[in-house]
Amino acid sequence: MNQVEEMALKYRVSIYTIGVGTPGLAQYGVDYFGRPQMVDNTFSDKDFKKIALATGGKYYWAKDAGSITSILKQIF
Repeated sequence: MNQVEEMALKYRVSIYTIGVGTPGLAQYGVDYFGRPQMVDNTFSDKDFKKIALATGGKYYWAKDAGSITSILKQIF
């Protein structure tokens, strides 16, 4: 158990984690010549899930802006 989980349990705080994006390459701006710049957007949600589960929260995956709105409505 890490410090975040320990403190959350001590103070009875539920942590809701949100992974944002889609796996793989995503466009992140353009270069000087107008060519798309790509970044690897892949992340591991293992820790997000673990922290949420340990503290009584929940893990969500937001694939787009619309899903972020929906997730926040569920949390609040």
